[in-house]
Amino acid sequence: MYGFDGGKKIKGRKRQTLVDSLGLLLKVVVSEANVPERLVAAYALMELLEERPELLEKVEVLWVDSGYDGDKFALCVWLMIQAHVEVIRRTEPEFQVLPKRWVVERTFGWFNQYHRRAQGL
Repeated sequence: MYGFDGGKKIKGRKRQTLVDSLGLLLKVVVSEANVPERLVAAYALMELLEERPELLEKVEVLWVDSGYDGDKFALCVWLMIQAHVEVIRRTEPEFQVLPKRWVVERTFGWFNQYHRRAQGL
């Protein structure tokens, strides 16, 4: 299960993660790198809705980065869980802390910490 993402110039896999507002993991879907992010995110949301619909009952806003921007994705989310999609994007080219973006980044940090422990470092 490998692919090549021409936009990011990477070969391999992509991981789509759905987390709650605390950064706790709700769903992970691993796909080939050449699959569009919005498609895999919609699939992950659909799987979570089928497996654990109670987790999505009170969701009003879905925060995403600019890779998930688009009317079709927003419509898909609205039809599945009646939530608005809010795109968190950068306004300046230099580094800045983005609101709500740190929640997912912290989750990625947790992944890396456990990965290091698994290798005995």
